[in-house]
Amino acid sequence: MVTGILVNDLIRYRIIAISMHPGWVRTDMGNPAPVLPEDTASGILRAVDSLNVENIGKFYDYTGREVSW
Repeated sequence: MVTGILVNDLIRYRIIAISMHPGWVRTDMGNPAPVLPEDTASGILRAVDSLNVENIGKFYDYTGREVSW
């Protein structure tokens, strides 16, 4: 819902709004998750760098793969 609201507000400025899932990230506070923080960060940067207007309002994981709502 929040992504939809952002899309409606930002599309006139040609700003792409999406939702991203960072994955289960290994931290000092959690269990031994399979994804390192640096892998999530670099994956998100790669995914965001490849966005275009066709991606508006969609949901992606940190690898750039589209996730169904």
